[in-house]
Amino acid sequence: MGRCRLPHAPDDSDADTDTDADTDTDTAESERGCRASAINWVFVPAGTFIMGSHPDEVGRGWDETQHEVTLTRDFDIADTQVTQRLFEDCMGYIPTMLDTCGEECPVQWVNWYEAAALANALSDAEERPRCYTCTGVLDRVECSLDEAYATPYECEGYRLPTEAEWEYAVRAGEEAAFPNGGNLLPGDEEQCEGPVALDDGSLLEDVSWYCGSSDDILHPARSLLPNNWGLYGVSGNVFEWTSDEYDDYAGGPAVDPFTAVGHYPGQYVTARGGAYDETPWSLRLGDRKGGEHNDVYIDLGIRLARTKR
Repeated sequence: MGRCRLPHAPDDSDADTDTDADTDTDTAESERGCRASAINWVFVPAGTFIMGSHPDEVGRGWDETQHEVTLTRDFDIADTQVTQRLFEDCMGYIPTMLDTCGEECPVQWVNWYEAAALANALSDAEERPRCYTCTGVLDRVECSLDEAYATPYECEGYRLPTEAEWEYAVRAGEEAAFPNGGNLLPGDEEQCEGPVALDDGSLLEDVSWYCGSSDDILHPARSLLPNNWGLYGVSGNVFEWTSDEYDDYAGGPAVDPFTAVGHYPGQYVTARGGAYDETPWSLRLGDRKGGEHNDVYIDLGIRLARTKR
């Protein structure tokens, strides 16, 4: 596995570095470790919203049927995707295929099992209950929701957000396709050349790292503009695993929806959020993708959540 580290290589000029710089370095290193305080958590109150995309939305997929969803539990969600730094601090390795950026870029090339194992590691570090039962080590781990919980909502440890929680948090009250309130114009669904103007006059580049703005590389997790609730990277950079099996939405209103992840060949888990190498239609907040839980992808990472007590 490639390791995306940017170690400082001292030269002769470093010998003259003052003690204040050394102290700063020591302080930064002392703050390393698998700890929840390394993440900025955004509080999301329970509530009701319309999940899915408008029938007239440009780029809309068949699996984005609008329906009312009520979430009955408050939760916290990380303001960024998990960084390479945090993943290594918790897991001891970085399963990355890209070395175009440093430790503050999102970790990628992680399967669903590794994402669950990371959540457990953070729960252990903070003495919270584990949400997953895992066997194996490193990238050979296999996990499932702990049998003590019928749904992830019941676990107070760290975990992957459900698909409903993810969309509720990233929309932050927004009904449009993108977090800045804009929608694609017809003909721009596959546009990777030049700026993409949205129907409200804003630019997709302001909120998304995608094929037309990323130079085909990852970017730091806390870059571009956040959404209305302060979440970064909800549209682009890397897709994000969720807790749910990929399936069509159930018809009608839903309360605390969850589709348990199975473990059979060909079973898909939902990933959301778009990626740096994707075209604009895949960056929409309503877009849904599915990946097998034991597969890894160069543009797929993690965002963590936790149910509030």
